[in-house]
Amino acid sequence: MWLGVIHHAVNEHQWILLYRIGSKSSCMHGPLTEEREKGWLEAGSPAHAALRDIVKDKRLLKKFPYYSNCRFVCCWFFS
Repeated sequence: MWLGVIHHAVNEHQWILLYRIGSKSSCMHGPLTEEREKGWLEAGSPAHAALRDIVKDKRLLKKFPYYSNCRFVCCWFFS
């Protein structure tokens, strides 16, 4: 799901999984019907490449389970 941000940012809401033959993935939101004030990133642009580098950062990916668990626990504890 986290890697889907790379696709979502360029208005691509369904994509083929390169590591699993014949598999597809998609965003979990419904159809987008409202107009956006801001445009989408252009695939392959410097901004899209920078986003891809951040999302695929190995250090961040290793700590991602910690951050997602911390968010869950903190929201539960303080609600």
